[in-house]
Amino acid sequence: MRGKGNESGILDVPALTLPLFCPRCHNVRMDKNTALSLAPLKKAVASLEKALAQTKDEFSRDSVIQRFEYTYELCWKSLKRYLFLNAQIEESNIKNLFREAAKLERLA
Repeated sequence: MRGKGNESGILDVPALTLPLFCPRCHNVRMDKNTALSLAPLKKAVASLEKALAQTKDEFSRDSVIQRFEYTYELCWKSLKRYLFLNAQIEESNIKNLFREAAKLERLA
């Protein structure tokens, strides 16, 4: 289920109904005062896809690895903030963050 966009570019979404990793979404409204920006994650995923489309050589392999690491880090940090804002879950262990997100059906 997706929320409807408004003129500010922020989606009005009921809590815990929008997949966190939707590549078309820039922002998800968490409450009236806080918004989680997904624009950096979207750019990182696009950059990773671009690197994957390059010819296969040693330099492109290194580029893909670096972009994957950056994207993965942004992903779990965004997930951590999302879970804190929406489910009041404070977890610092990355594996447990993904487990909690899976329990809440936030992973696509």
